[in-house]
Amino acid sequence: MKNNNNINIQLNKNFSDTNPLIILLAEDIIANQKIIKFLLNKAGYEIDIVSNGIEALNAVNNKTYDVILMDINMPQMDGIEAAKQIRKKFPEDNQPIIIALTADITFNSNKENFEMDYTLRKPIKFGELLKILLECKPKRRKDEI
Repeated sequence: MKNNNNINIQLNKNFSDTNPLIILLAEDIIANQKIIKFLLNKAGYEIDIVSNGIEALNAVNNKTYDVILMDINMPQMDGIEAAKQIRKKFPEDNQPIIIALTADITFNSNKENFEMDYTLRKPIKFGELLKILLECKPKRRKDEI
Protein backbone atom coordinates (compact mmCIF):
# COMPACT_ATOMS: atom_id res chain seq x y z
CA MET A 1 0.00 0.00 0.00
CA LYS A 2 1.03 3.59 -0.36
CA ASN A 3 2.96 5.55 2.23
CA ASN A 4 1.65 8.85 3.62
CA ASN A 5 4.65 11.06 4.41
CA ASN A 6 4.02 14.27 6.33
CA ILE A 7 4.71 16.94 3.71
CA ASN A 8 3.30 20.47 3.72
CA ILE A 9 1.61 21.53 0.49
CA GLN A 10 0.59 25.08 -0.25
CA LEU A 11 -2.98 25.45 -1.41
CA ASN A 12 -3.71 27.49 -4.48
CA LYS A 13 -7.09 28.46 -5.89
CA ASN A 14 -6.68 26.11 -8.85
CA PHE A 15 -5.92 22.95 -6.87
CA SER A 16 -9.10 21.16 -7.99
CA ASP A 17 -8.74 22.49 -11.55
CA THR A 18 -5.28 20.96 -11.90
CA ASN A 19 -6.31 17.80 -10.03
CA PRO A 20 -10.02 17.24 -10.77
CA LEU A 21 -11.49 14.50 -8.61
CA ILE A 22 -14.96 13.34 -7.71
CA ILE A 23 -14.93 12.73 -3.96
CA LEU A 24 -17.24 10.90 -1.57
CA LEU A 25 -16.97 11.40 2.19
CA ALA A 26 -18.37 8.60 4.36
CA GLU A 27 -18.40 9.96 7.92
CA ASP A 28 -21.07 9.70 10.61
CA ILE A 29 -20.03 12.61 12.86
CA ILE A 30 -21.57 15.84 11.58
CA ALA A 31 -18.78 18.04 12.97
CA ASN A 32 -16.19 15.98 11.08
CA GLN A 33 -18.33 16.18 7.92
CA LYS A 34 -18.41 19.97 8.18
CA ILE A 35 -14.66 20.30 8.79
CA ILE A 36 -13.67 18.01 5.92
CA LYS A 37 -16.20 19.62 3.58
CA PHE A 38 -14.83 23.07 4.52
CA LEU A 39 -11.23 21.97 3.85
CA LEU A 40 -12.07 20.39 0.51
CA ASN A 41 -14.20 23.38 -0.53
CA LYS A 42 -11.11 25.57 0.12
CA ALA A 43 -9.29 23.42 -2.42
CA GLY A 44 -12.15 23.90 -4.90
CA TYR A 45 -13.85 20.53 -4.47
CA GLU A 46 -17.57 19.91 -4.09
CA ILE A 47 -18.09 16.60 -2.35
CA ASP A 48 -20.88 14.13 -1.68
CA ILE A 49 -21.41 13.12 1.94
CA VAL A 50 -22.94 9.97 3.43
CA SER A 51 -23.20 8.89 7.06
CA ASN A 52 -22.50 5.13 7.01
CA GLY A 53 -21.17 2.26 4.94
CA ILE A 54 -24.56 1.27 3.53
CA GLU A 55 -25.06 4.80 2.19
CA ALA A 56 -21.52 4.69 0.76
CA LEU A 57 -22.36 1.50 -1.16
CA ASN A 58 -25.54 3.11 -2.50
CA ALA A 59 -23.56 6.18 -3.56
CA VAL A 60 -20.96 4.18 -5.53
CA ASN A 61 -23.78 2.32 -7.26
CA ASN A 62 -25.09 5.63 -8.59
CA LYS A 63 -21.93 7.61 -9.34
CA THR A 64 -18.28 7.03 -10.23
CA TYR A 65 -15.96 8.34 -7.52
CA ASP A 66 -12.23 8.83 -7.88
CA VAL A 67 -11.67 9.06 -4.12
CA ILE A 68 -13.61 7.87 -1.08
CA LEU A 69 -12.73 9.27 2.33
CA MET A 70 -13.95 6.42 4.54
CA ASP A 71 -14.39 6.69 8.29
CA ILE A 72 -13.53 3.35 9.88
CA ASN A 73 -16.07 3.41 12.73
CA MET A 74 -19.61 4.13 11.51
CA PRO A 75 -23.04 2.76 12.47
CA GLN A 76 -24.95 0.15 10.41
CA MET A 77 -21.89 -0.79 8.34
CA ASP A 78 -18.35 0.25 9.23
CA GLY A 79 -15.82 1.58 6.79
CA ILE A 80 -13.81 -1.63 6.60
CA GLU A 81 -16.81 -3.71 5.51
CA ALA A 82 -17.95 -1.00 3.08
CA ALA A 83 -14.46 -0.88 1.55
CA LYS A 84 -14.44 -4.69 1.14
CA GLN A 85 -17.79 -4.53 -0.65
CA ILE A 86 -16.59 -1.70 -2.91
CA ARG A 87 -13.41 -3.65 -3.77
CA LYS A 88 -15.55 -6.66 -4.78
CA LYS A 89 -17.81 -4.49 -6.95
CA PHE A 90 -15.22 -2.90 -9.26
CA PRO A 91 -12.57 -4.44 -11.49
CA GLU A 92 -9.05 -3.86 -10.23
CA ASP A 93 -8.22 -1.31 -12.93
CA ASN A 94 -11.28 0.81 -12.06
CA GLN A 95 -11.06 0.95 -8.27
CA PRO A 96 -11.64 4.21 -6.42
CA ILE A 97 -8.87 5.30 -4.09
CA ILE A 98 -10.13 4.63 -0.55
CA ILE A 99 -8.62 6.69 2.24
CA ALA A 100 -9.25 5.41 5.76
CA LEU A 101 -10.14 8.11 8.29
CA THR A 102 -9.55 7.10 11.88
CA ALA A 103 -8.75 8.40 15.33
CA ASP A 104 -7.50 4.91 16.26
CA ILE A 105 -3.72 5.19 16.52
CA THR A 106 -3.36 1.40 16.27
CA PHE A 107 -5.10 1.14 12.88
CA ASN A 108 -2.62 0.41 10.11
CA SER A 109 -3.93 0.01 6.58
CA ASN A 110 -0.72 -1.71 5.49
CA LYS A 111 -0.97 -4.58 7.98
CA GLU A 112 -4.60 -4.89 9.02
CA ASN A 113 -6.62 -3.77 6.06
CA PHE A 114 -5.66 -4.12 2.44
CA GLU A 115 -8.94 -2.55 1.31
CA MET A 116 -7.59 0.92 2.12
CA ASP A 117 -5.05 2.71 -0.06
CA TYR A 118 -4.10 5.33 2.54
CA THR A 119 -4.78 6.15 6.17
CA LEU A 120 -5.34 9.62 7.59
CA ARG A 121 -5.45 10.12 11.33
CA LYS A 122 -8.03 12.38 12.90
CA PRO A 123 -7.84 15.25 13.36
CA ILE A 124 -7.14 15.54 9.63
CA LYS A 125 -4.05 17.51 8.65
CA PHE A 126 -4.94 19.50 5.55
CA GLY A 127 -1.45 19.21 4.01
CA GLU A 128 -1.49 15.43 4.33
CA LEU A 129 -4.93 15.24 2.70
CA LEU A 130 -3.80 17.44 -0.21
CA LYS A 131 -0.64 15.37 -0.70
CA ILE A 132 -2.72 12.22 -1.05
CA LEU A 133 -5.18 13.91 -3.41
CA LEU A 134 -2.24 14.95 -5.62
CA GLU A 135 -1.37 11.26 -6.01
CA CYS A 136 -4.92 10.36 -7.06
CA LYS A 137 -5.91 10.30 -10.71
CA PRO A 138 -9.42 10.88 -12.05
CA LYS A 139 -11.24 7.90 -13.56
CA ARG A 140 -12.30 7.96 -17.18
CA ARG A 141 -16.04 8.44 -17.31
CA LYS A 142 -18.27 6.52 -19.75
CA ASP A 143 -19.21 9.79 -21.46
CA GLU A 144 -15.51 10.58 -22.07
CA ILE A 145 -14.71 7.34 -23.92
